[in-house]
Amino acid sequence: MRLRTGIVLTASAITFHVAAAMAALGVAVSSSELPAGGRVAVLLATCICAVAVATIAMNQIVYQMLAPLRTLRQALRQVGADKLDVQLPERGFLDLRILTRRFNIMAERLEQSRIVDAAHTHELERDVAERNAQLERANEQLRTLDQAKDAFLSNISHEMRTPLTSILAASEILTHFTEDDPLARLEFLQIIDREGQRLLAIIESLLEFSKMQAKAIELEVAEHDLRDMVESAVESLGKAATEKNVEVAISIQEGFYVVECDRARVEQVLVNLIDNAIKFSFPGGRVDVEMSVEAKQATVRVMDEGPGVPREKQPTMFAAFGQSSVDLTDKPQGVGLGLAISAGIANAHRGSLEFEERDWRGACFVFRLPLAAVTSPQSLTHAR
Repeated sequence: MRLRTGIVLTASAITFHVAAAMAALGVAVSSSELPAGGRVAVLLATCICAVAVATIAMNQIVYQMLAPLRTLRQALRQVGADKLDVQLPERGFLDLRILTRRFNIMAERLEQSRIVDAAHTHELERDVAERNAQLERANEQLRTLDQAKDAFLSNISHEMRTPLTSILAASEILTHFTEDDPLARLEFLQIIDREGQRLLAIIESLLEFSKMQAKAIELEVAEHDLRDMVESAVESLGKAATEKNVEVAISIQEGFYVVECDRARVEQVLVNLIDNAIKFSFPGGRVDVEMSVEAKQATVRVMDEGPGVPREKQPTMFAAFGQSSVDLTDKPQGVGLGLAISAGIANAHRGSLEFEERDWRGACFVFRLPLAAVTSPQSLTHAR
């Protein structure tokens, strides 16, 4: 409205000045000595020139007055092309300045919104990439576990077939044995007994693992000194260490090691860890069993000088079927459930079983149990 008013006022001013000029020219021509026809011609030519000059002046003035609108139109085209960092100078009539100011505010808000949307989109893309990476890692772990499961089924089939074959062979020989040789007969009976015990141990491991999976493990909890259990486990494996020519050394820091636990279950964990360390040690090697108290937990570290655990197998070593071997020709006996069962026993005691990285070759497993709230001095006695 104000723009139109300005244009009208400008046109009126030009018309007024042209009319005044023509009136002055008419007075001058009428007082001149030109004939009437000449005066009319002069006035007519003057009027035409005046109208032409006024028209040109009006067009130029209107063009200059509408220049901000053309600039605004170009800016709108840029905004439509997603170029939002556009700011226009505020000039011209008041209406144009107000319109330009509002356009600048709109463009600034659109640019801010675009920046926020771009940041949000980048964050979403990053989240999606992280989720995809997590899914890929999870899929890789599933593939690893699936391969381990297949290896476990093959392994347990072999482990169960071997004692069964020995039992059947010894039984068949005894069935057709006609010689009166008590020592030979006793030898075959001992084979049947030994292989039967081996087969029973495999079945018990499977049943134990099944209980762990079902969280149906039962504990007979009482206060025990963990040092006694460590020494008992090492003593029970003395023959295996001697046959492998492996030294087993115990190091115990000063402190109380009384824990509330199921002694048989905890000794099962200790025997499994130390037995694994002996199995994977090279002849002439050494297994260190270190005991300490850390953060109100009795801690046992079992370290060997064997080949260690490959980094790619560390994430699944405590899962089912996670037994690691050095190579196909140096495969330890077992069905691959020892660490999984041991970890389940540790968790059932509110403790933990972890693999600890070392700078030197070999493996280090850390078994932790919470210390008991000892109520009597007698319970602190360390039986030796």
